[in-house]
Amino acid sequence: MPVYQFLGGRARDSVPLAWGIYQKSPDEMAQDAAAAIAAGFHAIKLKVGRRLAEDAAAVRAVSSAVGGDVPLRLDANMAWRSVPEAASAIRALAGEAQIAWIEQPLGRANLEGMRLLRLQAGVPIMADESLQTLRDAYDVARAEAADVFNVYVCEAGGMLAAAQIFAFAGALDIPCILGSQAELGIGTAAAAHLGVALPVLPYACETFGPLRYERDIVDPGPRIERGHLFVPERAGLGVELDEETLRRWRVDE
Repeated sequence: MPVYQFLGGRARDSVPLAWGIYQKSPDEMAQDAAAAIAAGFHAIKLKVGRRLAEDAAAVRAVSSAVGGDVPLRLDANMAWRSVPEAASAIRALAGEAQIAWIEQPLGRANLEGMRLLRLQAGVPIMADESLQTLRDAYDVARAEAADVFNVYVCEAGGMLAAAQIFAFAGALDIPCILGSQAELGIGTAAAAHLGVALPVLPYACETFGPLRYERDIVDPGPRIERGHLFVPERAGLGVELDEETLRRWRVDE
């Protein structure tokens, strides 16, 4: 029996996906973003936190390439050191494009700063590094430090632990997405099973890890097609280890 059956059954056929763009030149980032939207991905995430002029040029180029009706997700990865610095940068970037949210603008422990940014920046704030466990979710929510949660199955402690964070956040009307640390097929399969079983999944998720690799360690692995992650229908997680690939990439100490 597929794992999603033990998580409450299927609530949707697939998990809609966003695509993440690496930091490159503005033109290269624009080309990557346009290709992703043409391939069926539903939103674009790009890293910020370089010099503001570089970030603004990248945001402007990507927005122009994908169209103003595609909100951009900006991930700062804790790059800004103070509330005034972050607020100023966020307001400037919001002037270049439609911004869905800013992900983790400040250090993971700076929940008060995140709360102040929610009031000052005019753009929704997403918690990522600040949020790994259910206890973290409670702390972030109590501090009113985020509008959106980014939940990682692996960081949370597995599918059930991640589902608990979704349930907790849902009770507080805080939307969540499933995030990715560029997992290989096993982790992505786990995210797929949880993703199709969650009662509410309001935004495209970022569980596209296997697409970052030349070759996966499972065969067959989870299917990603036209911007959707499809859950394997076989027993368990529905993936099988590729022993040949494991031998090829094994590193002996």
